[in-house]
This record gives sequence, structure tokens and C-alpha cells, in this order.
Amino acid sequence: MAVVLLEIAVTTVEDALIAQEHGADRMVVMSSVGNEGVTPSFGLVEEIKKFSFVPLSVLIQPHCQTYAYNKYDVKTMCRDIEMMKELKVEGVSFGCLTKEGEIDKQMLELLLYRARGMHVSFHNAFDFIKDQGEALELLAQYKEVKSVWTSGRERTALNGLPHIKRLLKKNNRPHLTACRGLKPENLKAFLDVTDVEEVHLFSGVRESCHVRKPISAKSVAKAKEIVEWINKKREK
Repeated sequence: MAVVLLEIAVTTVEDALIAQEHGADRMVVMSSVGNEGVTPSFGLVEEIKKFSFVPLSVLIQPHCQTYAYNKYDVKTMCRDIEMMKELKVEGVSFGCLTKEGEIDKQMLELLLYRARGMHVSFHNAFDFIKDQGEALELLAQYKEVKSVWTSGRERTALNGLPHIKRLLKKNNRPHLTACRGLKPENLKAFLDVTDVEEVHLFSGVRESCHVRKPISAKSVAKAKEIVEWINKKREK
């Protein structure tokens, strides 16, 4: 059984310092817009990259209006990926859909070409796809796509647990990264009953669990403690 990786979303240099010092296995840099996020500035990523000692990923999302992007969005995303490669960032997270709620295969292949050599996560646009089983099979065809974010089509991963379990049964798929609503207080209960390979925490490790508050060192350390306990359990 695969070990669990702890991914922490960071929005400032201080966030990143705290996250990696207290146990993040990977950090995702983004600029926060409520519960969503957009691509961070080049300057922010550059500053974090100077001292990061854990793998760094960057959210590639030009806006929060839709996941069905136009030609201007595509150009923006391609350039953002190129800039992150210039900074030697290890990974990027993005998602792209058609207006019909399917993966935009043409755009996906274009973005993957730009991101070649990087760790790619297909972000929570996945939860807006009509046929997720078919989508996982498609994503599995691209070796660059290492993980897929999901909350099981619900507002929180806990509520979406039954659907996440169904997705986990798919063979030869990218890793599933559970996201939304996870925090130290419910993380152990969630991981005790599901075999996801990764968890993504954002507001759940912030002060008062608020997206606009800074990251709490205590919360990250507690989440790491739980992940390590689960990993030891899985190794038995």
C-alpha cells in the first residue's frame, strides 16, 4: 500500500517557511481568492524557491471564472509554465475542461508539452467532470500526470468519501490527492478508512481554519504526525 504524501498550499514566503519546517512533503504555491486560488506572482515563487528544500509545485490558473479556457487563457498558462520552468520549479497543478464538462484533451496535451519534465497534478477541475472514471483512464495515458485532486464531487473530502473509494478501485490511475475540508481534527479518521496516496491541505492548517489567515505551525506539525502514523500502519 502506498504511503501518504502531505501537500500544503502556501500563499506567502512565511507560509512556505512554516510549512516545510513542520513537515510538508510538497508545497503548492498559489495566490488565494477565497476558497479557490490563482497563479502566484513570479516574484513570490522565486523567493520561495531560494530556500525551499521540499518539492515545489505552482498552481497554474489564470482566474476562477471557469475551467473552460479561451485562447488568451491558454497563452497565459503556457507562459506561466515556462516561467516556472525557468525557476526550476519541480511541478505545476492545472486543469482544463470543455464547456460540456469533459477534459479538454487538446489543451491538456499542449499544457503537458510545456510542462514536460515536471510533476503535473490535475487539480480540482476534476470534480466538475461528468464521467470521472473515463477521465481517470484518459489521464492515466499521460505519464506526466502524476496525481489528481478530488473531494469526491462534494464540498469536503469527508462528504465525498464513498465516491473517492470508488475512484480508488480504478487500476493504473494517477495518485488521488484528497482535498477540501481536511484538517488535523478529521485527517486521521479520513485516512483510517481510505487509501488515498496524497492529501492536500489549505485552510485546514491555517489559523482558525480561515483562508485569509497565516499557516499554523502547530496544525502542520499535527497533520504530519497523523500522516506518519498512518504510513507506519500501512507498512505493517
